[in-house]
Amino acid sequence: GELEGGLRALAGGLLFLWLALLIYSWLRFMEIAPAAQGRYFFPAASTLGLIFVLACLGVGRRWGLRIGWGIVTALAILSAVTPFAVIRPIYAAPAPRIEPTQPAQATFGVESPDVAILAVTASPETVRPGDTAQVEVTWQALSSLPTDYSVFVHLVDEDGFIVAQRDTMPDGGNAPTSRWHVEQVLVDRYTVEIPQTVYTPNRGRWAVGLYDHANGERLLRQDGDDSFVFGAVEVAPPQSPLGPQSPLGDIPNPVQVDFADGVTLAGYSFSSRRLAPGDELTVTLYWQARGQVNQDYTTFVHLLDSDFTMHGGLDSPPPTPTSAWFDRQGEVVADPHTFVISPDAPAGNYQLEIGLYPWPSFERLRLLDAEGAEGADRLLLGPLRVEP
Repeated sequence: GELEGGLRALAGGLLFLWLALLIYSWLRFMEIAPAAQGRYFFPAASTLGLIFVLACLGVGRRWGLRIGWGIVTALAILSAVTPFAVIRPIYAAPAPRIEPTQPAQATFGVESPDVAILAVTASPETVRPGDTAQVEVTWQALSSLPTDYSVFVHLVDEDGFIVAQRDTMPDGGNAPTSRWHVEQVLVDRYTVEIPQTVYTPNRGRWAVGLYDHANGERLLRQDGDDSFVFGAVEVAPPQSPLGPQSPLGDIPNPVQVDFADGVTLAGYSFSSRRLAPGDELTVTLYWQARGQVNQDYTTFVHLLDSDFTMHGGLDSPPPTPTSAWFDRQGEVVADPHTFVISPDAPAGNYQLEIGLYPWPSFERLRLLDAEGAEGADRLLLGPLRVEP
């Protein structure tokens, strides 16, 4: 009767209200962090399933059953085939290769030889921010290993800073070292992404090795070193889309990191990357406007240790108020910040967090495009080192 019809209408309204709330939350999330997150659709699975059933019933019982059974059958076939046709080939262990012994470029294992590096290659010789590099290492097991070691591939610059890195398991986890056979050879390839905010210009070399993921201890070489270093890589500034004569060519460490409200970080510089407690550090940020900026913002620059504890910094507005910035060709605002490193700052590697906020709300501007940090309210630059 009327009561039953009212309950059905209420149930249908709640169903579509839930879907509308989810759609709004998805759209709001995409405004903050424009990145694909398919798992956020899972709460809508039951709602979409019920709507699909209603749609099938709407075309009539006969055709609705055919459509429903057809989809169920197709999904059942897909579920049965996927493990063997898709998943199994991806996770299949590589076939062991036994090759004639050739001179090792490096041997790991102090008490007895455990692993050898037979050959290494890396390309390209020049990389830029946002590029990817390919490193190939030929490993050979010299003894049975009880530990499943992880592989590290680091691009280390002349000051000892890690420019880029890739840490993974051998063959992406398909060839754990505990299953290597003596004399087995594994050719493993690694893709290393160069960070968008990498310090340029710079030079570096590749360092590869093995470590125990459980405690971070590296497998030492017979000569006491903990890695094999090879190659020479030029880390060049990014190429301007406007060509070499672009006015952006004079900006140190040019980047393009977009914040909300039309603000873009175009570059940055440090007065030094090696510091001591009590030293003075100047960080200069180079800003551009993608359009009219709606508020006057304060810039923050904070020096953080590995535990994200602050050991110095400065919050101050740029020399030119942000509301006066315009989207003009080549107009760049240099924003210097000079502060003193805390006298009790412990030795180690540090990062700088930078960003903007309006006073007095202190609500930080969010990043729109920053290599996986979309939606964050700060950008990390560095590294820098504090030495005793």
